[in-house]
Amino acid sequence: MKKKINKMMILIATVTILLTMVLITIVYYDLFRRQVLEDLKSYGSLLKSCSSVEEIKENGVPVESDLRLTLIGSDGQVLYDNEADSVAMGNHASRPEIQEAMRDGEGEAVRNSETLSQSTFYYAIRLEDGSILRLSKDARSIYSIFSQALPMMVGIFVVLLVLCMVAARVLTTKLVAPIEKLAQNIGECTEMQTYEELTPFMTMIRKQHEDIMKNARMRQEFSANVSHELKTPLTSISGYAELIETGMASEQDTVRFAHGIHNSANRLLTLINDIIRLSELDGTEEEADTELLNLHEMAQNCVEMLKMSAEKHNVTIALNGTECYVTANRQMMEELLYNLCDNAIRYNNPGGSVDVQTYAREGHTYLVVKDTGIGISKEHQERIFERFYRVDKSHSKASGGTGLGLAISKNIVDLMGGDISVESAPGKGSRFTVRFELELGPEPEKDLGDERHLHILMADADEVCCRRVAADLEHMGHRADIALTGPGAAQRVINCAREGAGYDWMLLNWDLPEANALQTLEAIRGALGDETPKCVFTAYDVAAVEKQGREAGARGFLTKPIFRSRLQTLLGQDSQGETGAAIEPMEALKGLALRGKRILMVEDNALNREIAAELLGVTGAEIETAENGREALNTVRSRPGEFDLVLMDIQMPVMNGYEAAQAIRALHRPDTDALPIVALTANAFDEDVLRSRKAGMNAHLSKPLDIRKLVETLQGLM
Repeated sequence: MKKKINKMMILIATVTILLTMVLITIVYYDLFRRQVLEDLKSYGSLLKSCSSVEEIKENGVPVESDLRLTLIGSDGQVLYDNEADSVAMGNHASRPEIQEAMRDGEGEAVRNSETLSQSTFYYAIRLEDGSILRLSKDARSIYSIFSQALPMMVGIFVVLLVLCMVAARVLTTKLVAPIEKLAQNIGECTEMQTYEELTPFMTMIRKQHEDIMKNARMRQEFSANVSHELKTPLTSISGYAELIETGMASEQDTVRFAHGIHNSANRLLTLINDIIRLSELDGTEEEADTELLNLHEMAQNCVEMLKMSAEKHNVTIALNGTECYVTANRQMMEELLYNLCDNAIRYNNPGGSVDVQTYAREGHTYLVVKDTGIGISKEHQERIFERFYRVDKSHSKASGGTGLGLAISKNIVDLMGGDISVESAPGKGSRFTVRFELELGPEPEKDLGDERHLHILMADADEVCCRRVAADLEHMGHRADIALTGPGAAQRVINCAREGAGYDWMLLNWDLPEANALQTLEAIRGALGDETPKCVFTAYDVAAVEKQGREAGARGFLTKPIFRSRLQTLLGQDSQGETGAAIEPMEALKGLALRGKRILMVEDNALNREIAAELLGVTGAEIETAENGREALNTVRSRPGEFDLVLMDIQMPVMNGYEAAQAIRALHRPDTDALPIVALTANAFDEDVLRSRKAGMNAHLSKPLDIRKLVETLQGLM
């Protein structure tokens, strides 16, 4: 590198010197040309005072003997020349300097002689009688000047080149020295003193060096761990077998040794299978076959499968949360669930617990596995997903772990497009959180055994709502169709009835386009009479349409948004043969003692606020809303004794739910001390519930809103 830099600097210096010399020569010649022409102009001004040719002839040659004088008539004929016979000279009318003088009064030109390697400078001036006086002077051309100066220029060039070579060597050495020092002491580059321009380069080199060393250590550790993990069970197998082979083992010991061989062989097989599995995951280039999976259902199966293992380790395992969906490979998801839950059991404490949670929040599906085990310190958390990396090797050996479970889990999560994180502290357990993109809709159709399969029509202008409800119905084992208009729903029901495949139920939205629910039901009854399917009206405000719906013969009412639990209640009663009774969920809710109660609903999301207020409104309660904790606090402070209950969201701007609840309790008034405050939030973990209690809240309910559970909770507090 030093030689290349040195050569480049010398080359740049050489080119620079040559260009400088050429430019100097050109500039010098230009100055020389200007000076000659100025001299000719001066002589011309003096001679212009002559009034005639005769006078010019009498004056003869001016001061300088090398100056040539030519007098040319207005017709271009040479009248006089001090160096040549004017008669023999041709017509000069075409000369550029003559033409310019005839036109402008004076003219000049420079023409080179290739034979003499000289330049002739011409200056012409028009006299009063119209004739042209031309003065000319021969001078060296730029080429001759350059040739004459060449020896001196070569000498100067050599001197400058030598100086440049010396300077290049010195500068190159100074430039390269810090880099050479860095290469020799790369591990101490942060302590090196160098010029500022090299700092970004040194930073990059340092980072690359650290990455290389880290990868080298990881490869070394991996090789050592693989060797150790394989050799450990093989050593046990070999030792036990040798004792049996040599007859050193008694009959009683033989059985014990055989058991040890069996356990070591199983451990070895498990280890090999995990290594093979990792290799398979690493080599997976094509996307695995995926399907829509019910994560909650899969987690339930995993928990049931591991209950025996949990009991063996004196650990309890339970599943919480709600149904949520993810598009993934089934085998990989089962493997992920098993690894995380199995680790939580293995690395737990006797009498500990494992809590598995599934839920959807803010566009993502979450799987959380929380344990009360030994925990992981901060310095180890970044490496626990490395292969064969184990925090507590002694505990790992006792638990039978291979150190590959989390590495496999990480690979699976990456392949499925999710991410995995851990929160832990020594002695306080660990919490693994896996996040995927949220998928709406149910998993493929599920067989409900002896339950009756119904044919149901969902009619609503909101196609998204229709398809979601239809998907829920199909998940429950029923056959569902959709319609987006009143006439479309009526025509579909009538046609299906005439084809012998009539509907059992119709879910008609009150505000169907082109024909509302009442008109649609009337049209169907006009065509089918007693064969009209059972009808349920859906609306955001059931109370406003209930009277008309009853008069029209509705079998029940469903408040929007329509949750699966309400569908199960409605259709479950029908499947049990209770077809004669009206199914009226909201009517049942009205029987709960909330009429006249004033509830303050605190929610920052406008849509959630509207839905909750609508649902609570049908219970007879008076609902008032606030957008954040600060607004709720000010409302309660300024209106003492007006509210019977506060429904408090947690994650809000300005002031969150915890802070608002604490501030309300801090008012220390009889009404605020006794005022029930209920957390209604997506935060459904144990620590969230505990924090709500500490903040002074009376209960903790999880989103999405379950109106029946909410009403039951509120009724118990009010």
